[in-house]
Amino acid sequence: MRSQQRLDTLQPEWDSRIEKVKQMREDLAIEAGTAIKFQLEKELLNEETKLAHLGDELDRLESELL
Repeated sequence: MRSQQRLDTLQPEWDSRIEKVKQMREDLAIEAGTAIKFQLEKELLNEETKLAHLGDELDRLESELL
């Protein structure tokens, strides 16, 4: 039961982070300034790391519920 609650909590966060990463990639693609581009790359890498950890946790919770 607790796994399902945690899964229900994490799924919206996953969806939100996916959209954020998508937007950051688009911003990075059109950014011309080197300093801003570097900062965006760092932020994107950080966000992708968080997304990967969240994905791992979601996978674990889903497998517990099977």
